[in-house]
Amino acid sequence: MRNLCYFNDNWGSIDELAIPLNNRGLWLSDGIFETICILNGKPKLLNDHINRWQKSAVFLKMEISLKNDFIYEKINEMIKRFGAEEKNATIRINWSRGAFSERGINFNRNYIHTKYNFWMVIYEHKPSFKAFSAYISRKEQRNANSQLSQHKTFSYVQSISARSEAQTQGYDDALLLSTTGEMCCATTANLIIKRNNQFLTPRNASGCLPGIMREQGLRNGTIKQALIDANPMEGDFWMQLNSLGCQPIRQINDIELPIFNQCKEFWYSLID
Repeated sequence: MRNLCYFNDNWGSIDELAIPLNNRGLWLSDGIFETICILNGKPKLLNDHINRWQKSAVFLKMEISLKNDFIYEKINEMIKRFGAEEKNATIRINWSRGAFSERGINFNRNYIHTKYNFWMVIYEHKPSFKAFSAYISRKEQRNANSQLSQHKTFSYVQSISARSEAQTQGYDDALLLSTTGEMCCATTANLIIKRNNQFLTPRNASGCLPGIMREQGLRNGTIKQALIDANPMEGDFWMQLNSLGCQPIRQINDIELPIFNQCKEFWYSLID
């Protein structure tokens, strides 16, 4: 199997299972998700992912009715069914506000959420440490004033647009500025800059997503928040970091950067 999905007490591939067409996650991107790294069959930083997921659900008024034990049980069952007990993989867990009976964006605050708003998918995945080139988007900026920037929602259209812009310009991916004018993030990851033997990351006030791996580094003192200018300084090492890898940035626009060759060790120091 290339993938395995779980939805509504059924198991199958993404080609076999489908959510209802009136699901608000499909219609309005009205949902949240987490991407969990599986190393040698073990979910990494699972409690951190579930806690962030639940906090976002409360903030967005789409409280998750499932018990943690149920979620953990299904994740472990998915790993076994997929045959990933000794493999590397990634699991995405999803939660939407659910189905609706009328058009429009209003939702019933008294709506009772059920397990039918929950689905998961697993893929084989190897952590990525490949260097890439980046283009600072001129069309898209991360909104520092939006509280939604702090939550991992279904809506990734801005990131898709920025990456398409970068690839049109001949680069691998895009970086996003904040509406404050400072650097904010990559399209699907946090930015990390090694400068003068210190690992820095754009501050929360930039509107960046508080990524799980980034938070690990902030908690243990490895990483510090800073206001990051769009112009790299001499001797800088830039990279992007998330739960699926840590990739050095070899070029930003027309500026060549030295490649940080310890991305793998840095990533493992945060996820283990």
